[in-house]
Amino acid sequence: MTTSSELADKPETLARYREHVVAERNSGRSASWAKARLDKTRLFCEWLVANRYMRKLPLAIGRGWSKVGTDEPSPQYLTLTQVRKLWKLADDRLKLASALGLNCGYRAKDIQTLESSMIDLKAGVIRRQRSKTGAAQIHCLWKVTKDLLREHLENNSKPFAVGWSNISKELTALIAEAGIEDRTAKAMRSTGAQFIEQATGGKLPHVVDQYLAHTDKRTAKHYREQELEELFAAIRAVEIRLKL
Repeated sequence: MTTSSELADKPETLARYREHVVAERNSGRSASWAKARLDKTRLFCEWLVANRYMRKLPLAIGRGWSKVGTDEPSPQYLTLTQVRKLWKLADDRLKLASALGLNCGYRAKDIQTLESSMIDLKAGVIRRQRSKTGAAQIHCLWKVTKDLLREHLENNSKPFAVGWSNISKELTALIAEAGIEDRTAKAMRSTGAQFIEQATGGKLPHVVDQYLAHTDKRTAKHYREQELEELFAAIRAVEIRLKL
């Protein structure tokens, strides 16, 4: 067992641990896995210092302690057939979550932070800032999305504040139930973006960025109607293609 004095006086103890974690990362583990373990070690050492079990942080825990690189993006996609299969299996609650994922590129946190004031069913749009980045986003809604939202709003004054904390797990379970392997709830957002790209022929990457609400200074502060025409046209084209 390593003692606090050994951590303080023998930085090689921690250095060896970091080498082990980095070796695991290089042999197939993800960068996020490695970073999480190194961060926990650093936090534990900080706790030891705060509670006076050590006088100061070990020398091994320097500025680059948790730097282990980043993971390559690994988006998950669903086919048109798979989306339609999921739709048939889903109840109204999971249909609404799926529709928001495909129509608006929402993940669980985006759904959970969606408020009634952001939804304009008369105009058929949702205007908001994305919860993760704060980037402005607006999506025109498919008819099926509007219908599901209208029914949900009629029964809930705070539509997604309660009972939606496990929606990601529920969607992932639905995907597994449909016999679709190696896919999770986050596939909805990636699939929606892929459909938007296909609808624009891959020639309008800024439209995909608008759909995903990537941070962009040109469009993040405000939207002009002409800037939305291409996005709305692509969203409507996907609606026609899916026939949900």
